[in-house]
Amino acid sequence: MSIIAFEFDDSTLRAVVGQRPNRQFRVTGTFEIPIDGDVELIGQKLKEELQNQGINKADATVVLSRWQSEIREITVPPVPDDELPDLVRFQAKNEFISLTEEWPLDYIRLDQPDDGPHRVLAAAISPKMLEHIRAICRAAEITLKHIVLQPLAIVNLFSDKQEAGEQIAQLLIRSSSDRADLSIAVNGNLKITRSIRFAPDAAAEKRSSLLISESRRTLAAASPILDTPIKHATVLGHEKRFKALGGDLTKGLGFTVDFVDAFDLLPLSSQFVRPEHSADFAAVLGSLASQNTSAKHAVDFLSPKRKVVRHPERNRWLAIGGLALAASLLLIIFGWTSLSSKQQKIDELTETLDRYSTNNAGDGQRPGVDQIVGEVGAIDQWKLKDVNWLVELKQLSDRMLTPDDIIVDSLTASAGRGTPQLDMNSRVASVPKENELLASLGGRPYQLTPERSEEKSDKDYPLGLNLRASYQPDMTALIQEINVRAAEFLEKQQEQQLQQQAVSAEASP
Repeated sequence: MSIIAFEFDDSTLRAVVGQRPNRQFRVTGTFEIPIDGDVELIGQKLKEELQNQGINKADATVVLSRWQSEIREITVPPVPDDELPDLVRFQAKNEFISLTEEWPLDYIRLDQPDDGPHRVLAAAISPKMLEHIRAICRAAEITLKHIVLQPLAIVNLFSDKQEAGEQIAQLLIRSSSDRADLSIAVNGNLKITRSIRFAPDAAAEKRSSLLISESRRTLAAASPILDTPIKHATVLGHEKRFKALGGDLTKGLGFTVDFVDAFDLLPLSSQFVRPEHSADFAAVLGSLASQNTSAKHAVDFLSPKRKVVRHPERNRWLAIGGLALAASLLLIIFGWTSLSSKQQKIDELTETLDRYSTNNAGDGQRPGVDQIVGEVGAIDQWKLKDVNWLVELKQLSDRMLTPDDIIVDSLTASAGRGTPQLDMNSRVASVPKENELLASLGGRPYQLTPERSEEKSDKDYPLGLNLRASYQPDMTALIQEINVRAAEFLEKQQEQQLQQQAVSAEASP
């Protein structure tokens, strides 16, 4: 049986392939393919790559980054595990900006004290992202089994590596070409996680310096919830590639540092060829680590945790089953006696259906219903993606903070083939002002994607903020407006026809 785990961003799909011969899991290969936003094309490229490796069918696990999902730390009162799913979803509605019932949501406990509030890490993905993933898997003809979270997948690599009774608290660092994940885990359980992005032109020394400063922030955020300070870091990747980072961790934070090749943590096939940058594949490898054990994914958006239903006693079920069986027998007897009288009605309805189907199909004189609906649908889609940039820029200006709080270095508005969006590179005076800006923009139907850039040398505006505001129009209201205009247009046409008929009647002798 073939198994594939993959993750993707705006330009690259990265995958690891495994096999289970004789029920023994082995990693057999890796690959990267360039992609664009066309999900059908992404799926076709993935299918072709799998076929090149001799794989026609596979079960897939998809790994999502923090930027492809929404993650919040939520505080909940002490409740039993079977009541926690409903409570987390209820609390999440107050914490997430766009969460609805259609969003898959899962969670993990970050701690579980004997009394007092508990910390829970809740994560959700939009229905649009879920359909995007399913479309890729359909086009690639693979079976989607799990959708997991990137930071937890990385921690999963180490969840079964400590010995019994051993207490391990460590800082995990996975740095790739354009981003880095920093997580703190105790005994293989995630306690806190953060992600950062690098500037495209940042040198290795600059990235190392940024990782050190972000490591300090991560440790500071974790200090109130840890019993003992952390003095050990695990860096995923070869020591030669991250030598500067290792030295900074040792000198700047007094850490002992291990450099781990993620591929050393899972069994490999004899023909396996290691990729050049193993750290880039750490998350997808971690998502497959459970295939080598009996452990389940801590967060799985396809199988989120749900409230446990208490089953009544066996005798009660037997009594209900007996009543259901008796009712079924009565329904069968009634259906048998009335079947002959229903056949005539079925024939009449079938004849009516055929007549309506013929009318709806159209002919050479008039178009069919499917053609009309398709043409109207194309117009609707064009209108739904239209955006009045003057209005949006006015709304953005009204919700922006003063120049004392934020400086905008660049602003780009784009629509293209997807959702209209505004990309803003800015500098912010403080974290509270950043939160105030996000709350202000949240009043508009924007989907906000904030990203922390590197720290600025400007002491008045030390925080770099790259913000993407995707415009999410009210689709229901727009469609209703289009329908009203269409009805008014038809009414005017009918009035003109009546007037023409009246004029023709007056003119005739």
